[in-house]
Amino acid sequence: MLEKWKQKALNMNIRKAAAVFLITSLAAMGILGGLAAANFGGRLSEFKAAAESEYEKREDEGDRENRDSREEEDRAYRDSRESDWDSEDHWREIQSLSPGDLALAVISAMIILALGIWYLALCVMWAYQKADRLGARRDLWAVLALLFQLPAIGALYLYAAAKGTCQKCGKLMEPGKNFCAYCGEPFQKQCAECGEKLKPAQKYCGSCGAKQDK
Repeated sequence: MLEKWKQKALNMNIRKAAAVFLITSLAAMGILGGLAAANFGGRLSEFKAAAESEYEKREDEGDRENRDSREEEDRAYRDSRESDWDSEDHWREIQSLSPGDLALAVISAMIILALGIWYLALCVMWAYQKADRLGARRDLWAVLALLFQLPAIGALYLYAAAKGTCQKCGKLMEPGKNFCAYCGEPFQKQCAECGEKLKPAQKYCGSCGAKQDK
């Protein structure tokens, strides 16, 4: 069973899978944002209208001679409301969630959890596939990708760039070796004219300019 999943990871088109994940994530976030706006938008507007109505009512009370005192009372009232943030009444208001609020919270948690698992799986498969192409330890890099995600994949690419790869098969170069252990491609060649050491991909010698045979 495990070998079957490993084979699927090796055959997966990572770029296509990453594109599908990105599009799905953006669509899911857009849907959740719309549901949240629909669920809380009306409630916020009702709260704002009630607050404005209460303020206008307080403004109409009394005559102009008492306006200064009312303003002081308003400031004192707002200060007292801010200080009551942790009061029992406030916590009672927070806990009184509607069924729509609870349903939205559950749906959001499930979608975020699913996207998180999908993201981890993509990172593991990406690292596993890249390590296989390099001839590196696949299981080790898969575990690192599970723990650190994209930073681990970036480290794998940096590791490959630092060690160098075979021009023909893409496997990691082994230090001190002149030929690739996977395909036999020489890591260096010599110019037939002057004996200068060249890379296998070079078509001309940088010292004498002689064209190199394949």
